[in-house]
Amino acid sequence: MIAALRVEGTKSVHGLVSWVVLAALVVGPAAISATLLVAARSGNVVATAQLEPFTRGEPWADLTTLVGVIAAAGGLLAFGVYLGWSFGREFTERTVGALFATPTPLARIATAKLVMYAALVALTAVAGVVAFLVTGLLLGYPMTGASVGPLAAKVAAVIVLTGAAAVPCAWAATVSRGMLGAVGLAVILLVLSQVALLTIGPWFPFAAPGAWAGLAGTGSGAPSTVQLLLTLATGVGFGALTVARWRRLRLR
Repeated sequence: MIAALRVEGTKSVHGLVSWVVLAALVVGPAAISATLLVAARSGNVVATAQLEPFTRGEPWADLTTLVGVIAAAGGLLAFGVYLGWSFGREFTERTVGALFATPTPLARIATAKLVMYAALVALTAVAGVVAFLVTGLLLGYPMTGASVGPLAAKVAAVIVLTGAAAVPCAWAATVSRGMLGAVGLAVILLVLSQVALLTIGPWFPFAAPGAWAGLAGTGSGAPSTVQLLLTLATGVGFGALTVARWRRLRLR
């Protein structure tokens, strides 16, 4: 297992996709949120209209909502791309055959890939919190409020939950034997999440992170703990299915 972690860690660190995903999910939500808030503050009518469903006039809470909503939507796609790259490229680059010749079982290789993915999600969550705090300070928000800490923790939690919601993309990449299945599933899950918010709501596990982030800024009720745990359980379940699929993997 140590050898598998070392190899997958090297691939992840030296892979451009890892850094692009990290940068996109750290800089993107913070930059877009700041741009909208500054534009609304200067009287831009379009920005004000766009922010109206997500803001309630509380600076840090509004920033949390915007960063969370953007990270939840963009994260599902970005994390899906990473998982497609991590699992699917072994098939598209035809390196999966060499994995059968290694003494490390394929199930352990898949587990190592998921561990590296979890590390990327954790790093993204930490860096996302830093970007969130820096953005708030640049916007002139005071750090004296007692709620800043919990709101920062919420940003991290939304990113982690989004990471869990994207895990089925690893299974899709394995089943489809390529990146296309993972990316396609990520797009489908994102679309279905928007539809679910109008019907069953956060009971659809892939919609819960975005619902939690988006509802916070409007004063509406947030998803329950059970609904959020369902998202985590979905990620764990599909992670187990992916490892099981790799255990039974056969060359074609």
